Amino acid sequence: MRDRLTRVAAPLTGLTTLALASPALAQDFGTSDDAGAIVCGSWICVGLSLVVGLAFTVFWVWMLVDAIQRQEHEYPNSSGNSKIMWILLIVLVNISVAFYYFMVYKKVKRGSAQPPASGGGYQPPAPPQAPPPPPSV
Repeated sequence: MRDRLTRVAAPLTGLTTLALASPALAQDFGTSDDAGAIVCGSWICVGLSLVVGLAFTVFWVWMLVDAIQRQEHEYPNSSGNSKIMWILLIVLVNISVAFYYFMVYKKVKRGSAQPPASGGGYQPPAPPQAPPPPPSV
């Protein structure tokens, strides 16, 4: 617990010092009114970036958990490897979370699809049958 506190305390102390010193630093950039607005605007940008980053991280974890908990037969047009493919794409390619949301999550709600009757996952299509022989005359 003490290690965590020391890891968090140092950056927080630095940010607090910077925030308290920003009015003093702003005087070097021109009139104090303009510089204060610049510093305040930059803090707003940092805050918005943190909020957007946190929201994307929560969305990423939400879709990853959904992909892990979903059964193979619940993926649209499942090819037998759909679950593994989507999990790898979500982990390795961050933008694929948006594709997963629209292509899988919105199409089929988890737990609503019925498993195949045979009890297995992907079933390859049956080979075409030969036509019956012509009737003998």
